[in-house]
Parts: sequence; C-alpha cells; structure tokens
Amino acid sequence: MAGWRADIQRHREEREALTAKLKANEQELKAIEKALAEKTREFRIFEERKKTLDEVKAELSLIETKRKEGVEREQRAATLMRMGVIASLLLAISLIGLIVQPVAAVFILLLRFSSSRDHRPLGAAAPAGAGEGGGGRGVREGSRLLLQN
Repeated sequence: MAGWRADIQRHREEREALTAKLKANEQELKAIEKALAEKTREFRIFEERKKTLDEVKAELSLIETKRKEGVEREQRAATLMRMGVIASLLLAISLIGLIVQPVAAVFILLLRFSSSRDHRPLGAAAPAGAGEGGGGRGVREGSRLLLQN
C-alpha cells in the first residue's frame, strides 16, 4: 500500500515541477513575444524609412536630371548668346564699312580730282585771267572723273 502513495507523491512532485517549468516557459514566451513585438515595430519603422528614402532617391534622381538639363540649356543659351554677340558685331562692322567706306572713298576722290594745280580750295574763285582754260581741272571735270570710276 505504501507503493501507490509513493507513486501519488512522485506524480505530484512531477506535476509541480512541470507546472513550474510551464510557468517558466510561459514567462520566457512572454519575453520572446515582447522582443518579437519590439523587433516587428522596429522592422516597420525601417520599412517606412526605406520607403521614404526610396522616394527621396527618386526625387533626387529627378532633380539631378533636371539640373543637368538646366545646365545643358544654360550652356546652349550661353553659346547662342556668344554667337549672337559675334554676329551682331560682324553686322555692325559690315554696316559701318558700307557707310564709311564709300563716303571716305568719295571724299578722297573728290579732294583729289577737285583740286587744281594752283591749289585753290573747292568752290573758290579762280584767279584773274585763269578762266576755264587755266590749265587746272575744274569741279565739273573732277566730278565727271569720279562718276566714271
């Protein structure tokens, strides 16, 4: 009879040991679940940050592309501006050349062909007795020679 009491006592001790082990396992499980919840929260935070970083990277890429296009556009505009300035300068020089060159040539030719041998100024009266056949060229003759050239 004492054998069955010993079995009951042994089963009670095993049950208490298993109950204590179960409580320890439950506490360990709660700690693990708490750590898991913390890691899950951290993981969500990292995922949100990663999404934000991906969006920022996409925006940075877009901004960089637009900046490069802007720089290219500015370089193109600067080149066109230089070409415009050079073309304007050449046009101005050409116009000045068209205006000044014939006037200077006409003026030089007029002075050359309108002066007589006695070096009287243009339009001045001829000395007495010189007349039309005084040996010098008159204004009409100089003008005629100028028009022939």
